[in-house]
Amino acid sequence: MDTPAGLEAVVVAWLERDIHAMEWTPTVVRVEDAGPQWRVFYSSQEFIETGSILWALGGNLPLLVDKSSLAVRIDEAWLATADVSGEPQGN
Repeated sequence: MDTPAGLEAVVVAWLERDIHAMEWTPTVVRVEDAGPQWRVFYSSQEFIETGSILWALGGNLPLLVDKSSLAVRIDEAWLATADVSGEPQGN
């Protein structure tokens, strides 16, 4: 998938602006093509590096980034269609 080079920077800047007094470093962990938008999943860099539950984020819905304008918004509809059972999914 061909994602724009600055996509992660756009998402991180949005998170840093929107989430005040962060004690964690946001990082993009997965990007999906969602038609006219990118669906971006994120976590804390600290969780990725340590695996410690102390750094795990709760309630972090994916973000949608418009491919043409790079406008960012929370993908609230994703939860209604996502498999959040915790069961491993086959590929």
